[in-house]
Amino acid sequence: MGAADVTVHLLQRAEAKPRSRWFPGVGGHRRASWLLGVFGLVVLFDASVIWTWLAHRVGGDVVTYQFSMAASIVVFALLLGRGHFRVQMMSESKSQISSMMTSVATGGCAVMVVVSLLPVHRPTIEAVTGLFGSLLVGGLMAQLIGNRLLRSQWAVGNARASALIYGADELARELAVETDLRKDLGIDVVGVIAAGSDSVGEVLPTRVYDVHTDVLEIIERSNADVLIVGPGPTASDGDAIRLVRRVATTGMPIFIVPRFFEMGLGADIFAPDQARGYPLVRLQRSAHPQVSVRLKRLLDIAVSVLVLSFAWPLMALAAMAIKATSRGPVLFSQKRIGQHGKPILIRKFRSMTTSVTSDTEWTADQRVTRVGRLLRRTNIDELPQLYSVFKGDMSLVGPRPERPAFVDRFRREIPDYDYRHRMPVGITGLAQITGLRGDTPITERVKYDNLYIDQWSFRSDIHIILQTAVAVLRQSTSAEQVIELAEAFEAAAPAGESARSNGHGDATVEGDAQPSPAVSAAAAASVAS
Repeated sequence: MGAADVTVHLLQRAEAKPRSRWFPGVGGHRRASWLLGVFGLVVLFDASVIWTWLAHRVGGDVVTYQFSMAASIVVFALLLGRGHFRVQMMSESKSQISSMMTSVATGGCAVMVVVSLLPVHRPTIEAVTGLFGSLLVGGLMAQLIGNRLLRSQWAVGNARASALIYGADELARELAVETDLRKDLGIDVVGVIAAGSDSVGEVLPTRVYDVHTDVLEIIERSNADVLIVGPGPTASDGDAIRLVRRVATTGMPIFIVPRFFEMGLGADIFAPDQARGYPLVRLQRSAHPQVSVRLKRLLDIAVSVLVLSFAWPLMALAAMAIKATSRGPVLFSQKRIGQHGKPILIRKFRSMTTSVTSDTEWTADQRVTRVGRLLRRTNIDELPQLYSVFKGDMSLVGPRPERPAFVDRFRREIPDYDYRHRMPVGITGLAQITGLRGDTPITERVKYDNLYIDQWSFRSDIHIILQTAVAVLRQSTSAEQVIELAEAFEAAAPAGESARSNGHGDATVEGDAQPSPAVSAAAAASVAS
């Protein structure tokens, strides 16, 4: 579609409004979500207190005020978790009734289970049903009234969000026009991010930012607080993914129009966001909710303390065997790069003869001692790393740490390499349980490391830990899978190009996997390396 065939729409609000003086640095929709949340909590409190007061006036077996208020907090938390009391660009209260009913019913069951385990007064089923029925009515009223009040404020220009649209195809242009014309969406389009060759500026006269400009600089200049990503490519998919990852670090809400949305992909029955009938999938970022991050840290501390408490006799035997069979220290210590590029010191049981070149050279496994080979096969050499996990330098699950010299090298050669440092490094990870260790390309492992981070949840850590434990017990099968995967990458590599990216596997440094020219070296790879 050419510029001559399109009706030009001049965006009337090309600049973002200043931030609120009451909430400096907080965008319109995020500020409005806070207000909606506070309003919802107050209404739920009032509903529980009013129902309890009426029940006391009528008489009979009733719940206490403390019980009612606690129940309202539980229901409020469940509703927040399912997307209620947050700003949506288009939302219908009727589409949220079933979700709210489910949350209230879940809260009622949870409260009854907890009360049954505590030495407190246990209300009857009828009393609890009445209470949670009132909370359901209160929640629906809070959602309906809150949405109406919010849209009335949007209509007069208050609490609006300032959006950047990534994309230059027809859909992106339609989204820009739609969001600008519809005042009830509460969004002002302040710019479009497009490639220099795109003609979006001719069709849609608005501020256009080049896709290769640092997106954080664009956000600062435009004062935007929402990013909408269209399905059509402005540049490569890799550029789009890197841009979204960069924006996600700021905590800015990100909405994506999924490809094949015409087939229903991206429909969210709990919290639908739409514009012009197109589904807008909201990335739940912070991708890493603080509660889950703290749970991850608690898991690290608990498991490291538990394992070290029971494994110390085994560790003592390993130390004596190392000392008796080879010269050198019992522990091998080396500087690696951890989260956010911070240098950390890792420790393992020494499984090789000492070398002065291990920090800067790839080495084969000829220096592995007889005791060291046994320690690697059983992963006992990794046990001292649990001390780093306990300190907080590492985690049980995360991307494997690499040495500074090779981090600098990979940063220059692999575009997405540095993104793997967004989370704490770990003893095991998604790449390792998938078979990407040993003589396999570092580029493939970087993809899986970033996939783990982008889709991280506390449950995924539990899953990876369990899979690692199974893999440790099935060493022979694991080694065969590593060999098969290495051979597959070798066969799939373009002519004249090594599938191992010129030796970009983990270096063989005290327990890390071996990138040797022969595929058979992968069989000696450690499960957790």
